Amino acid sequence: MPTTSPRGLNRRRFLALGAGTAAAAALAGCTQGSATRRTAGAITFWAAFDRDTDRKYFEQHFVADYNADHDDKVSLTIKDDESLERLQQTAIASGQGPDIVLTSGPSYALEYINAGKLAPLDDYAKAGGWEEKLQTWAYDAGKVEGKLYSIPNSFETMVMFTNNEVMSKYDWTPPTTRQEFEDLCADAKGRGIMPVLAGSAEWKPATEWFVSVMFNHYSGPDAVYSALIGETPWTDPVFVDAITALNGYFQKGWFGGGVKEYFTNRFDTLNTRFAKGEIALDITGSWAFGDLRSFFDGKVGAGPDAWDWSPLPAFRDGVPKDLYALSVGGTYSVNADSKNQDGAADYLTWLLSDRKRLADAVAEVAFQPYPLNFSADDFPANTDERIKRLYVDMAASKAWGYVTWTCWPPKSDVYIYQEMDKVITGKLTPKDYCAGLDKVFKEELAAKKVPPIPKPAGA
Repeated sequence: MPTTSPRGLNRRRFLALGAGTAAAAALAGCTQGSATRRTAGAITFWAAFDRDTDRKYFEQHFVADYNADHDDKVSLTIKDDESLERLQQTAIASGQGPDIVLTSGPSYALEYINAGKLAPLDDYAKAGGWEEKLQTWAYDAGKVEGKLYSIPNSFETMVMFTNNEVMSKYDWTPPTTRQEFEDLCADAKGRGIMPVLAGSAEWKPATEWFVSVMFNHYSGPDAVYSALIGETPWTDPVFVDAITALNGYFQKGWFGGGVKEYFTNRFDTLNTRFAKGEIALDITGSWAFGDLRSFFDGKVGAGPDAWDWSPLPAFRDGVPKDLYALSVGGTYSVNADSKNQDGAADYLTWLLSDRKRLADAVAEVAFQPYPLNFSADDFPANTDERIKRLYVDMAASKAWGYVTWTCWPPKSDVYIYQEMDKVITGKLTPKDYCAGLDKVFKEELAAKKVPPIPKPAGA
């Protein structure tokens, strides 16, 4: 999941390394009130970036520009993405670490909160108008037991990308219902075209993208919310049927060309084939905008104007259309042991204060922005209209869902993709898969490991 926002170690990679358990253990042993070593008047902040161009852009427009007008200067320290989260956990556990705490998502912020290492932000949020600036779900996602401890530092969603040249050639339109989706997949398969781009050779957790899609767009966000707060078991037929449908698509060879191929498919090869018209649909996250720019270059396939995106189909009657399963790439908080909490909170207020500054970053480096209430007027003329449309539509959406890597606790999240692979390969039934998820989830729910879950729209 590439991102141009400053971040901790990629969340799904972090999970694969088992660092979530290490984080809990490290923080469980921490003590309050330890000495800190920080530069007087500085606001310390550790981050990592995927690309050097993104780092330079952030340093200029999100650090230097702030420092030019403020007495307390931001001191940004760039860390290696493999070690950032571990180093930060160790430092914070000993009462040190940066003033601004960057985590890989709400469930990781929860580990710090349970250890008493993050400062409540409610007074700062009220003074800075954060609730009015952030989208409702994003603000609520940072609350634990009524207090605000974190804010998202990016937002993304799952969508369906299409190659317009292929869609036009076969007189296809982006499917909006389960029937339309299945008809298109069957037609594509019959023509020798891979219906859905899918592979996990380089990223095993990719399987959870499709589980998230089916839980939200088949089971529905109300059912998922009810399960996440412990009122509905994951063994409910609405979840078993969703997993059964997804497994059926894999068995038909619609995802990745077949079960065997799915586990060996690599993203670069798949993206090249998508641009060449050999794949009908790409169900993935909005982080793919950068990939599309690279592969739709007109050299080996379609040109830059040939791709587009659509919301995912509603796979069951009663599930909202134009539904966005919302995800955050990370969170910002303030270190409870910081000697400059006021300065750190002022910087967070500044980061949230200018939608146009963030929209400029979207246009220049495909920055994944903070979840503010964007309008079309915020974006400069050189913004790709397709990218702008996504962020404007997401901000205006009245229906949102929940992705597994943001809203599920760590062990449940790992279970979701590791055990789903066993369903795909015939080693586990959908019913037993959901029963296993229910067991793991209930254990984490009892241990207060479930991150804050915003209510569905209209609830």
